[in-house]
Amino acid sequence: MKPVSCGLSGHSVEIAPCALEDLGPWRGAAEREGILFSQQVDMFAVRLRKNAGIAGFFGIRWFHGSAVLKCVYVLPEYRRRGLFRLMTEYSLRLIRSRGIERVDAHATAMSASMYLHLGAVLIRRFKFGGAAVRFLL
Repeated sequence: MKPVSCGLSGHSVEIAPCALEDLGPWRGAAEREGILFSQQVDMFAVRLRKNAGIAGFFGIRWFHGSAVLKCVYVLPEYRRRGLFRLMTEYSLRLIRSRGIERVDAHATAMSASMYLHLGAVLIRRFKFGGAAVRFLL
């Protein structure tokens, strides 16, 4: 899959496939905030400029007829710029392009409200404050 460029608040954003190993120290930061990683996920890195450091990343785990959005994370210094929304909308378009109409996500407490704002429905809340949500495309 080729990198994709799109605009965000005057920045050129590049979204490209990556390996878990490419996330380096950013993976540890995400894990400390409750993001869980899996080896069976297609990961994508988001950069604000070509060849710049990673500003965020997300993963998609594919199943027969459905997908799970995983590991959606924006580094703290890049938050409040619309990257979470951009990554979520991009991933949903990519999933829909494969004919999949149902996308689940296990959300942290912080991301759950953002997913609901983007059109997900609440499946259930977790004791630790996160939630399971579902997008119907």
